[in-house]
Amino acid sequence: MLKKKTIKEGSFTPKDTLVIIGNGFDIWQGLRTGYNEFQKYYLLHRDEIMKRLRIKKKVFQDESGQKIAISDVELIYGDPFKPGQLDDGFWSTFEASLDKLNSERLNLFFGKDRKDLREMSKSIRDVDRILRETFCDWIGEITIDNKDAGYRFGDNCLFINYNYTNTLLKRFKIKEENEYHIHGEAVDKSSIIYGHSTHPQLPESALYQFGGRFRGLYFVEEILYRTDKHVQDNIQGLCMFLAMHGVMPEEIKNVYVLGHSMGMPDIEYFSFLADATRVHNSGEPNDKKDNEGSCPIDELHNRLQYAINYGGYQLDYENLDPKQIEAVERRYFQEQDARNQEFQKMFMKLFGKAKDKTSDKTAKKSVTRIDDATWHISCHSDRDKQWAKTLFKELGCKKVRLYPTIDECLIPFKIS
Repeated sequence: MLKKKTIKEGSFTPKDTLVIIGNGFDIWQGLRTGYNEFQKYYLLHRDEIMKRLRIKKKVFQDESGQKIAISDVELIYGDPFKPGQLDDGFWSTFEASLDKLNSERLNLFFGKDRKDLREMSKSIRDVDRILRETFCDWIGEITIDNKDAGYRFGDNCLFINYNYTNTLLKRFKIKEENEYHIHGEAVDKSSIIYGHSTHPQLPESALYQFGGRFRGLYFVEEILYRTDKHVQDNIQGLCMFLAMHGVMPEEIKNVYVLGHSMGMPDIEYFSFLADATRVHNSGEPNDKKDNEGSCPIDELHNRLQYAINYGGYQLDYENLDPKQIEAVERRYFQEQDARNQEFQKMFMKLFGKAKDKTSDKTAKKSVTRIDDATWHISCHSDRDKQWAKTLFKELGCKKVRLYPTIDECLIPFKIS
């Protein structure tokens, strides 16, 4: 999260190194932060958390007549026609699993009458409440001692921490103002962000107005929106953090990735950082979609068809009509541009600067990058190594060094 942290006068050191911290970093430090641990915590504390939230369990009978009591989480993310506990696969890829909703099956289960739809809406809202409360409680109970890790980072380093813990402060003695918790911190429940990154666009209000099964689809779209990380918003916060330290992307020489799987929910972050830390060829295409000249009715029609085909009928993304995809992207870019402007206003207000003025103290000369930054990536397995090679080749990064362990990746920072 973006916080106004004091940077001491006279202690400024130019920042030329980014250190990206993933969940594997905390696991390397002996913390029990894997999703398998969250699964155990959920199963152990689910009943007390639901009682605290005043949410009742759903009771069903199986074919033998035995009663089965489950939460809305199992109901919505499992098979409501065959209720039971979610399998290990759901929990092992927890964040990515949050967009695996079968809206057609949910619509058939709940029905299309108003009473049925109200029940569906409540169950979907309660899923979000249960998971968020449980996740935040679990994160809040992870404790870290002050054991020295045996590494020291220089003041030229800035840290992008995807974890919620204060491991870097306690065990690596970094300066608090040099760390950015991009998904929030355990000490502040309201700051915590988790989820997938496949549905950042707002649900179509027309689906709600149509009623019936269309309204059911709207409720599914709604929870997909709420459980999206909204990566572009978080990138805005990251840019503000870098600006606070006077960092220009062209000045970054090294990027260290420690214990981060670079999974699908976080791909956009790495795409942004890779783009910011490499030399660009002239004439590279701009992927931003322009909706100038498009018909509003056609745009709405294509967006609704996208929601029905992708969310309702579960068509594979590559099988969708390109016009539908482009219409959704255009609307999303409009929404994101509006949010970006609000971020800029907040930034200017937070640091007491006029929108159209730049102080002489913070003004910097334009810098042209003449060489790519070097990426140093720890890989937990051969599969991770192959994924990193494939990903960074796709992102256009040529200077990539892979290490089999975090320890080997951090040799330059080892205390001798």
